Amino acid sequence: MAKTALVGFHDETLAELTRRILQRVGYRVEMAETTEQMLALSRRSSYDLYLMDLNFRAAAGDITPAEQVYRILQEQGRGNRFYGLSGSVDVVQNARQAGIPARDKTDLDAIMRGELN
Repeated sequence: MAKTALVGFHDETLAELTRRILQRVGYRVEMAETTEQMLALSRRSSYDLYLMDLNFRAAAGDITPAEQVYRILQEQGRGNRFYGLSGSVDVVQNARQAGIPARDKTDLDAIMRGELN
């Protein structure tokens, strides 16, 4: 059975690239186009991997979307499958201080290869 991933990025180019790479390494990928969709899918379905912009469809620097999704996953015992990503060092740092697993977008390749904890 193929692994599954839920992906939500506001940058359409990055979203499409991520989808293609994940599919190439054997994932079945579902794309969320809005924060609300990311939240609904996180509540309704279980995925092997969750990747999203820390400030997905929110104001720059606002990590509320990632906090909401991560909280749902923690309640369901799936928080260890989540990575919030940003190109901003400050946003990554703020998310980590809030307890959210956060990485720089340059770590995306390593995350997909399973090299990061």
